[in-house]
Amino acid sequence: MKLSDLYAPKFWREKDLCARLGVTRTTLRRWREAGQFPNPTKIGANTNVWSPREIDVWMYERSKEKESAGES
Repeated sequence: MKLSDLYAPKFWREKDLCARLGVTRTTLRRWREAGQFPNPTKIGANTNVWSPREIDVWMYERSKEKESAGES
């Protein structure tokens, strides 16, 4: 285990996820509603989080889709 793994976030909140992906909350909501993005885990009445691992898998799959479609 690397030292950086100890400090890696266990979950990302919506604000952090949007910043990482470079999208707005509206875009994230639209992707979710269209079934193009993983749904969050609800950990409180007003708190949704995403697993970094799940987002990494989504990003990898999305990059593979773009490659097979011939996009850059």
